[in-house]
Amino acid sequence: MLRRPQPHGTRFTVLTAILFIACGAGTAAYGDATLSKNGLEVSDYETIFLRIDSLSTDAAAIHLTEDMIRQRVEVRLRSAGLKVKPFVGGRVVPYLRVWIGITGPASRLDVDFNRVVEFDDGSGKKWVTLATTWKTGCYAAHRNDAIYVLGLVDVYLDEFLNGYLKANTQKDQH
Repeated sequence: MLRRPQPHGTRFTVLTAILFIACGAGTAAYGDATLSKNGLEVSDYETIFLRIDSLSTDAAAIHLTEDMIRQRVEVRLRSAGLKVKPFVGGRVVPYLRVWIGITGPASRLDVDFNRVVEFDDGSGKKWVTLATTWKTGCYAAHRNDAIYVLGLVDVYLDEFLNGYLKANTQKDQH
């Protein structure tokens, strides 16, 4: 049985939370009329841009490849009814990022959602930027097993999908 490792962080990055609090004024997704409740609300939730970050050379030792991760994540997203598109740097669109770091016997998994946020800096000047608004993941021993690491991806991707679909389909019902 796959045991869920201890998470390494909170859903909202500390930097993003501090930025939102320090700005004082409301922070909303760019183009969305409502404030975010959990950082996952977007106007077109059915299309999701996906970014799989490069693996370290240590990943080859356990036979883990970027293609394996991409295929696993894309299948899970499509099975949830989402259209998956690759994220291309320089684009200002919400995207899901999956990063796996392998170093020696250890692994780290980050699953985070990044979207455009807009805020007023208090002087009346508006700023628009991409920011991580939701994050989960873990540190774990990889057991020299790529399939075990992909199982961790499933666990944390499920956490993302549960929150993402709940946040975006409930707003359609109101």
